[in-house]
Amino acid sequence: MKNVKNMITFVLGLVAVGLIIYFAIDAHSWKEEALTYKKITLDQNNEIDYREKLLGKALNKQAYTVKEANNVVDMLYKYDNKGKSEKEIYAETAEGTESRFDRIDTYKFNKIDDEGNYMFKSITDGSDYMLFPNEVKSAKIKKGDTVQIESNEYGEFVKVTKKV
Repeated sequence: MKNVKNMITFVLGLVAVGLIIYFAIDAHSWKEEALTYKKITLDQNNEIDYREKLLGKALNKQAYTVKEANNVVDMLYKYDNKGKSEKEIYAETAEGTESRFDRIDTYKFNKIDDEGNYMFKSITDGSDYMLFPNEVKSAKIKKGDTVQIESNEYGEFVKVTKKV
């Protein structure tokens, strides 16, 4: 009788181990299928290709159109702040963040606004960029100069150089 009990316990133990292994493999396959489905869905919406195109432009230091620049800012902001509270986001913004890449574009002086800020127009896509008087003064820019303005992925000013 004792041998039969031990045998039943042993068989039930093997069945339990088998079930655990089966469910672990099944859960893993579900996860793989979900990731594949997500990738296919993203690909159908052309989001993966679009992101790769934007990354390629960044790596080759090509200028973005205004729409592309705004899309990059939105994507990176969501990525950078995923799972963070508003307080954490504000603290990081106050410290300043390092840029993944800088956007460099050539601008031509356009006008000085009512507050004394210098307005520039992009030669490549016609977008506007504003520099404060102290930024213009430190770069020794005069009215009519063509400049290269470098900004990070969020559109925040990094530096300006006069194009000769």
